Amino acid sequence: MKLLQPEHPAHAHLRSVRTRFLLPLFLLAVSMAAVSVGAAFATGSAALRDAEAAAHALAVSSSGVIRDGNDPAAQLPKDAEFAFIDTHGMVLRGSARFMPGTRLADDALLTEVLSRKDGAATLKGEDGVRRVFGFTAMRDGQTGYAVMDVPLSAAFAQARSALLSWSLIGALLLLIALWAAASLGDFLLVHRIHLLADAMRAVASGDLDAEAGLVRGLGELDEVTVMFGQISDKFKKTLDTTETTVHKRTVELEFNKDVAELDKARVEALLTSVGDSLLATDTEGKLTFMNKEAERQLGYASRELVNQDIAAVLRLTDEKGTDISPEMRPTAVALKTGQPAHAPGFPKPWYFVRKDGTHFPAQITVSPVLVGGRVAGAITAFRDITAEMEFDRRKSEFVSIASHQLRAPLSATKWLADMLRKGDAGPLVGKQQELADKMFEANER
Repeated sequence: MKLLQPEHPAHAHLRSVRTRFLLPLFLLAVSMAAVSVGAAFATGSAALRDAEAAAHALAVSSSGVIRDGNDPAAQLPKDAEFAFIDTHGMVLRGSARFMPGTRLADDALLTEVLSRKDGAATLKGEDGVRRVFGFTAMRDGQTGYAVMDVPLSAAFAQARSALLSWSLIGALLLLIALWAAASLGDFLLVHRIHLLADAMRAVASGDLDAEAGLVRGLGELDEVTVMFGQISDKFKKTLDTTETTVHKRTVELEFNKDVAELDKARVEALLTSVGDSLLATDTEGKLTFMNKEAERQLGYASRELVNQDIAAVLRLTDEKGTDISPEMRPTAVALKTGQPAHAPGFPKPWYFVRKDGTHFPAQITVSPVLVGGRVAGAITAFRDITAEMEFDRRKSEFVSIASHQLRAPLSATKWLADMLRKGDAGPLVGKQQELADKMFEANER
């Protein structure tokens, strides 16, 4: 079931404006229509009186025609009937509706004729049709009455024409009033709405004083205009405040930008001066900074690698030359966990591959950069440990050689001691055997 929707305010405004123009014009039109109807009825009453007078006049003239022995039918108007009756109501002569030798069928008419002798009356005939009757007593020695009747429809033909004319005039005036009220209301309202829309467009374009030119004087639209004026004033104040705030923030941003650039320059200078090789990456693992020592170690210029994925441009392998997968690299681990990460060291370190294809073992440490507890990037510090690896190799060789050289005399001493205690050089007695056994056992340790 669809709920009734509230009337839109614009429709209410339009209806109100129309009503203000429609009501007086409508009352004027109704008044004129009432005057028209009254005039039509007055015309009808006058027409009835005129018809009765005309019928009486026809009766008088017909009585003279009958008196002269002439037939009055030739002088009657269209649809009129005549009859000449005696004092008892018997028809002596008459037109088609009044048959000679018959008694007058209209009792009411007969009563009027016999009682009044001379005059006119509007009565309903025996056929049910209202008629205008005129009658008069015969004169000059003749007895009886001349009766003339005219159908009411014929008598009121002129009245009906007048009534129709006045009714049409009243209806036309009413329609004109309705159209004028609606059109004038619409014109004034639409005109005001257009002015208001133009002012709104001007305000939207930056002309905040356009609202001052709006006219007042149409009730609810004045409320809309006042509300628009209030909105314009608030918008002006908000715009002024916004401009002040934007200017202030712009100054602050410019100052902060200068401070940030200064801090960045200081940090870069500090990192450049560090003896170890340093690489800086963002949260996506893209290289953002590379100091001079790193350029020297890797053989790349900083501009060749900046803004590129470090895993894609700097190869990292194990001691067998196998590439380390991107997710296993210390940079990826530090960015993911937010904790420092290290590459394996001795005895099996990872190797960086230079631009020329050569490689070197590196001690690698990656530290995440945390801002507000969130990872904002990472700093990779590494150094070439080729010298340390070579020193370790030579130390191992020296220890191996020294151990071998030290073990060679001992082996001979052990072999001779074993021969002595077994009696290969002759049997040992007493204390000799005890010393030979101790010498052999000492070499076994």
